[in-house]
Amino acid sequence: MIKTVGKHRGVKLLATVDYCTGQVVWQESKECTAQRVNICRKDDSQVNRKLSQFGMIVVGIVATQALSPMTVYAASNSNTTPALGNLATTGSHTAPAVGTQAPIIHYAKTKITLAGYLTMDPVHIVSDDPWSGKATSWVPVFYLQEVLKSVGVQSKWDNGDDLDISYMPNKHKVHLNGTSISGSIPLGQMQFSIGSDADGLLRSPKLVAKDPYSGVNTTYVPIYYASVFLKKNLFINSTWNGYEWDLFSYK
Repeated sequence: MIKTVGKHRGVKLLATVDYCTGQVVWQESKECTAQRVNICRKDDSQVNRKLSQFGMIVVGIVATQALSPMTVYAASNSNTTPALGNLATTGSHTAPAVGTQAPIIHYAKTKITLAGYLTMDPVHIVSDDPWSGKATSWVPVFYLQEVLKSVGVQSKWDNGDDLDISYMPNKHKVHLNGTSISGSIPLGQMQFSIGSDADGLLRSPKLVAKDPYSGVNTTYVPIYYASVFLKKNLFINSTWNGYEWDLFSYK
């Protein structure tokens, strides 16, 4: 839960407090500015209202270990139909097919920002990219949708395997030229597309695993492939340092 824990030189300190242990698991101190979102405010109700506005999940009671690295198994070979409309979230776990080995995943803390301002704190996972065989970072498709939504870019999550950009602001350029991908999407993969009637512009692996905050299964996409699509087709650059994914250069 976001809680005021004190002041330093007149600046309010905000922290996430684990109510199971009473320990502070995250703390941040920033100057009050009208431009920032996840910063100090005059009272806690204003903070919670801002966080809710931008889709950040605030958990009142959460065990410390939920935000610590942990090892579980995920299903990567199933197309899962969303249970919450166009959001990339499902309500039931899909088991891997017989004869396949579920990938091992590790949970880790994450920050997603837009030009350094909009901040969300989902949990990303680290697991092997089945195409390269190397460990890579994955984020929930849902949180990517929420970041795009904050700048007016609407998207739909179709059939559990297609992230379709359905609406763009007039000022925003898109790139549709290049090789499109047609045909059915193989199990364990997803695609990025623009326009509901368009073929896919990029495909990537996907994983279905539990979101520790919501407690339900959701679809994760590698940050690498999502960044390629954002840069090439939506002209949104990004940087990833293993902890913070910052999207910027919106044109």
